[in-house]
Amino acid sequence: MRPGRGNPLKLIVMIPAYNEAATIGRVIREIPRSFDGVSKVEVLVCDDGSKDDTVGAATSAGADHIVRLRRNFGLTTAFSTGLQACLALGADIIVNTDADSQYDPREIERLITPILRGEADMVSGNRQVDQLDHMPPAKKYGNRVGSWMLRVVAGSQVQDASSGFRAFSRECALRLNPYIGHTYTHQTLIQAAHSGMVVAEVPVAFRRSAREGGESRLIGGVGSHILKSLATIVRTLTTYRPLAVLGRLGLAFIGAGLIILIIPISNWIAQGDTEGHLQSLIAAGVLGLVGLQLVVFGLLADSVSATRRLTEEVLYLMKADRVRESAAVPPFEPIQERGGVEQPGIRTISQVARSAPPGPDPVRSGSADSA
Repeated sequence: MRPGRGNPLKLIVMIPAYNEAATIGRVIREIPRSFDGVSKVEVLVCDDGSKDDTVGAATSAGADHIVRLRRNFGLTTAFSTGLQACLALGADIIVNTDADSQYDPREIERLITPILRGEADMVSGNRQVDQLDHMPPAKKYGNRVGSWMLRVVAGSQVQDASSGFRAFSRECALRLNPYIGHTYTHQTLIQAAHSGMVVAEVPVAFRRSAREGGESRLIGGVGSHILKSLATIVRTLTTYRPLAVLGRLGLAFIGAGLIILIIPISNWIAQGDTEGHLQSLIAAGVLGLVGLQLVVFGLLADSVSATRRLTEEVLYLMKADRVRESAAVPPFEPIQERGGVEQPGIRTISQVARSAPPGPDPVRSGSADSA
């Protein structure tokens, strides 16, 4: 039942995919089509400009909805587009999983149970990385470092911040706006916490990738992945908590300047010596000035952040109203029935803008031609 409304719940399992024709069929066929407390289960595939027959494989395996991006935009855009499509299709709960069969779809019930009970708005699957035999030690280390950074700087209690096996309530999905290119996993955790959503974590299995070679395409190298994850965390935190980030950094610079300033001051107090400390005074002055500037920038950015919070609340209200009326996915073309496909309910992004039906498009924020 829909919490607080007494209506049947609709679950949509979302699968972002790029060149996954060899594995996506297995994933879709393994997804259970019934769960306790859920009246309807559907599968949506967001094809991120695949060059192989990912769409055909997904259709043959029984996908209910297909959203096609005109080119490869990256995981974050595919996830965000799929999320909006699920909302437009009336999803009450959205589960995201990978297209390479590393997660066991039979464990979806574990993810949605806390949401059905009203205990959480977002549930992330903990892969228990330390216990995995098939994950290389370097990647285990990278995952631990990324999760640790998020816990330290964002206050997140999630132990496996890089897991892509997640469930979102409708309310939580409406408030998520991932936009940074590398991956959505870290920024959605920060955004959910910033929006007051309750985030829970449950243990899940993590299988070897079914694709040839069994390697992750997202993590090309551990070092680069850690740097990109850190950049994502810092950018997201600076967006939502600029005073905390810039203010603390500024205070650290000011503190370092004061520590350096102790040297000439202590000599002056002890010996009355005021000569020979020009370098210390310059360094202390520069650090203090930089720190003061960072604090000022933090205060200014905090004012901008307050405006952003108001803007996001307006966006949330617009999205909540819009998804009840439209099945269009910004910033791409409206979802339409795909020509030549007989199965009902299969939907895709229009490949030609002029083929869109006449009339206003209340959701588009820009055409695909400009992407």
